Amino acid sequence: MKIFQTVGEVQSFSSSIQQSGLRLALIPTMGALHEGHLRLVDEAHR
Repeated sequence: MKIFQTVGEVQSFSSSIQQSGLRLALIPTMGALHEGHLRLVDEAHR
Protein backbone atom coordinates (compact mmCIF):
# COMPACT_ATOMS: atom_id res chain seq x y z
CA MET A 1 0.00 0.00 0.00
CA LYS A 2 1.23 3.48 -0.83
CA ILE A 3 -0.11 6.67 0.65
CA PHE A 4 0.22 9.89 -1.35
CA GLN A 5 -0.04 13.43 -0.07
CA THR A 6 -0.14 15.36 -3.37
CA VAL A 7 -1.58 14.99 -6.85
CA GLY A 8 1.94 15.23 -8.26
CA GLU A 9 3.03 12.20 -6.24
CA VAL A 10 0.12 10.19 -7.63
CA GLN A 11 0.82 11.30 -11.20
CA SER A 12 4.50 10.44 -10.95
CA PHE A 13 3.83 7.03 -9.44
CA SER A 14 1.05 6.29 -11.95
CA SER A 15 3.35 7.10 -14.87
CA SER A 16 6.07 4.79 -13.59
CA ILE A 17 3.55 1.98 -13.06
CA GLN A 18 2.12 2.36 -16.57
CA GLN A 19 5.59 2.37 -18.12
CA SER A 20 6.30 -0.90 -16.31
CA GLY A 21 3.16 -2.49 -17.80
CA LEU A 22 1.55 -2.91 -14.38
CA ARG A 23 -1.90 -1.89 -13.17
CA LEU A 24 -2.80 0.66 -10.51
CA ALA A 25 -5.89 0.72 -8.28
CA LEU A 26 -6.84 3.85 -6.36
CA ILE A 27 -8.98 3.44 -3.24
CA PRO A 28 -9.58 6.81 -1.59
CA THR A 29 -10.34 6.49 2.12
CA MET A 30 -10.41 10.10 3.38
CA GLY A 31 -8.58 8.79 6.45
CA ALA A 32 -11.28 6.38 7.60
CA LEU A 33 -10.25 2.90 6.48
CA HIS A 34 -13.05 0.33 6.92
CA GLU A 35 -14.03 -3.15 5.74
CA GLY A 36 -15.51 -1.85 2.49
CA HIS A 37 -12.15 -0.38 1.55
CA LEU A 38 -10.41 -3.65 2.32
CA ARG A 39 -12.83 -5.49 0.02
CA LEU A 40 -11.93 -3.04 -2.75
CA VAL A 41 -8.24 -3.75 -2.11
CA ASP A 42 -8.91 -7.49 -2.41
CA GLU A 43 -10.86 -6.99 -5.64
CA ALA A 44 -8.16 -4.75 -7.11
CA HIS A 45 -5.55 -7.37 -6.30
CA ARG A 46 -7.34 -9.97 -8.48
